[in-house]
Amino acid sequence: MADSLGGLSGVMHLVHTPDDAEKKANTSKCHICLRSTGLSREHVPPKSAYNNYNGLWEHLATQGNKLSSRSMRIRGGFHVKTLCADCNNRVCAPYASEYVEFVRHLVETPLLLDQSGEARVVSVRQNTLFIAKEIMTMILAIEDLPFVELHDELRHFVLHPDAVLTMPFDILAFLVPKSPETGTIAPFHGRVDSFASGFGFTGGEISWYPFGFVYAAAIGPRYRPEKMTNVNAWFSQRPSRTPGSVRLFCRVTGVESMSCALGAKRKRPQIDRLL
Repeated sequence: MADSLGGLSGVMHLVHTPDDAEKKANTSKCHICLRSTGLSREHVPPKSAYNNYNGLWEHLATQGNKLSSRSMRIRGGFHVKTLCADCNNRVCAPYASEYVEFVRHLVETPLLLDQSGEARVVSVRQNTLFIAKEIMTMILAIEDLPFVELHDELRHFVLHPDAVLTMPFDILAFLVPKSPETGTIAPFHGRVDSFASGFGFTGGEISWYPFGFVYAAAIGPRYRPEKMTNVNAWFSQRPSRTPGSVRLFCRVTGVESMSCALGAKRKRPQIDRLL
């Protein structure tokens, strides 16, 4: 997968660098309820979803007006402090539990391929609406406050267990193999493919063994979106009592990290987050 995205080195990356006021706001307001209160540690994905060990990550950093890629050690799994204790431990806890059950089911269920032999057909016995709400919780958790404040409908979807949502962008899902280089956290950003045709992109990615997704308002053909599965229906429909199934392809990453485009060859998890 990394080789197929080698053209990223020629993509212009449009990124918002938060100023000091925004950084301070991000540390005091919950990204779900917007209350100014103490914030708790939120694992992305949930800690029990195989996100619980120490690791070395590559991350996007700034030096003046320049972007660079650096290494950083994260202990106990990737996490952020953007949710208050009430949202984290009460509102979102049922969503996290359903998501954990879903990803563990992906690992424990015997392999079943479709007729093409390329995609795996996965039965989904869990509450897909709650899985969708955990996906949205993760998105809001890693995003900066201006994005969160702009999308009231996304926060409403998480705050109310019965709420459904017509998505303002696409959620494109895939399976993630268990290997040292997997793991991508890329908040919402834009890429202009002026120098690498087909690599235009507006969106973000959260991927981690065994499941990942891209949330995209626009995605170029060179990312092979046909090898990802649109799961927007999970957000807009209440789940049926009858177990369903979903067809998922396997790939290391959906759109690759911009840290990789800056010269950090993918050999470990990567974060496109200005720390």
